[in-house]
Amino acid sequence: MVGALIFTLFDLSNEVIQLVKQGYNYLTLLNGLQMLAHIVLVMIVYHDFSHTDDYSADLKDKLIVFASFSSFMMTVQLIFYWLALIDKTSHFVKMVTESMHDVKWFLLMVFLCILSFANAIVILTKLSSDEGDPIIDKKFGIVYVDSVLSGYLLGLGEFETDGYNDNKFHDFLWVYFLLATFLTQIIFVNTLIAILGSTYERIIENKHTYALIEQVKIYNDFMHFIEPMEKLKKAKFMYVIKPQEMEANQVESSIKQVSQKIESSSSENHASFESS
Repeated sequence: MVGALIFTLFDLSNEVIQLVKQGYNYLTLLNGLQMLAHIVLVMIVYHDFSHTDDYSADLKDKLIVFASFSSFMMTVQLIFYWLALIDKTSHFVKMVTESMHDVKWFLLMVFLCILSFANAIVILTKLSSDEGDPIIDKKFGIVYVDSVLSGYLLGLGEFETDGYNDNKFHDFLWVYFLLATFLTQIIFVNTLIAILGSTYERIIENKHTYALIEQVKIYNDFMHFIEPMEKLKKAKFMYVIKPQEMEANQVESSIKQVSQKIESSSSENHASFESS
């Protein structure tokens, strides 16, 4: 507990220093959640050491929820931040973040697809007066939220079809079920695999460069704790050199030029050989 408190206070002080230095540029969602998690952990440790029993049952329940949230954020920080310091895992950290960036618009399409089927189920649920098994299981007790969650679980292979045959709209329900499973489990899943495969290949080809970039980002976060060497005090830039990426037509043009030079050299050599 003491070790966790010391690490939390150190990390929180670093977060505050970065906030002062960078200002509003530092106020991202992830950084804000990390600072909140640190503050919550300090409150929980203080409560544990003070042995105070004056808290109400409601406040204790909130502290339990906050403790769960703080533990989750600490684990997220370990995975997506500190593991970037290790050479063997740093490029995987970049791979995960790049994968989330590459699929963000595709996930929007998936969400809208799930929402469309959920909306159809909600309409059938509202209009249905049949008594028996419900069309969707109650999870949160809100039909709109339950229908979206049911559509998401359907894409994962969790089929809730017990109440279909007893419903007067069972024909429409089975049509929606077939369309949803075809789109979410066949089309969307394979498209997602293709997108992530492309991201994987891009990161693996330059994994050492991406690993170095992720490590330098962490070093930069702690530069105010490190006294740099004299020759590095005035350095402000890091240069990353990589091969120039050419489009397909540029590649074809380059190959054509090389072929022409080879043919020209071959003709000159042949002519000089005959003259001799």
